[in-house]
Amino acid sequence: SLVENVFILREKALAIYPFEPLIIIEYLKSELLLLFLLVINILLTLLNRKGKRDQLFISLLLWFFSSLILVNTFRPLFLHHLIFLVVPIVLLFSDISLRTLVTINRLIVTTIIAIIGIFLISFSYNVTGLINRQNSKSINDRIFAKKLILKYSNKNEFIVTDEAALYGMTGRLPPPELADLSLVQIQTQNISKEKFKQIILKYEPKMILAWNGRLNQMKGFEEALFDYKEINYSNGKKVFMLENFY
Repeated sequence: SLVENVFILREKALAIYPFEPLIIIEYLKSELLLLFLLVINILLTLLNRKGKRDQLFISLLLWFFSSLILVNTFRPLFLHHLIFLVVPIVLLFSDISLRTLVTINRLIVTTIIAIIGIFLISFSYNVTGLINRQNSKSINDRIFAKKLILKYSNKNEFIVTDEAALYGMTGRLPPPELADLSLVQIQTQNISKEKFKQIILKYEPKMILAWNGRLNQMKGFEEALFDYKEINYSNGKKVFMLENFY
């Protein structure tokens, strides 16, 4: 249910994960474009102290600070949670930049250079990231898993995997209760061995792929696989298939 999977899960996460507010600084250092926008926002705000501050600016500023507080208190905090900061930071930057162009002529050139710099950094960052991802081992592993799933299952059969991308790549679906197999779900025991086993017995998925290490962290995970044959792949990745495949 929504309450169990969102509110109760977050309550459990607060109990087992430590409060690490400073980790957001490390995450921002690894996302140079977002950090650049944030710094420019601060500089433009300080330089344009006499500029007009209407309800729009105040709303965007409050949105940004509330998002920053949310991210800092979220547990566990991962790099992708910075997405909560992207929209308010970009909108605040746009608002401040437009006001700067209108009210402070001496900053026009600086603002134009900043915009061009943002475009170039964004473009190069996205192209480089795309090339690196396409050539990464994780992508090749996913392609192998995709071929395996397509070979041994059809669209009407369930599969289970802790690599959620494989569902979209293959057109296969998990049992509804196992759609979210995040590390938080497992470490908080929101999905325990007993619950996992009950779901497996109910839906009898054709394949179970322990692909990125999350399922392997479930205590007694393999004990819940009552009628599955294990096929080892590599680097700790495991594929389990129903015995009646053979």
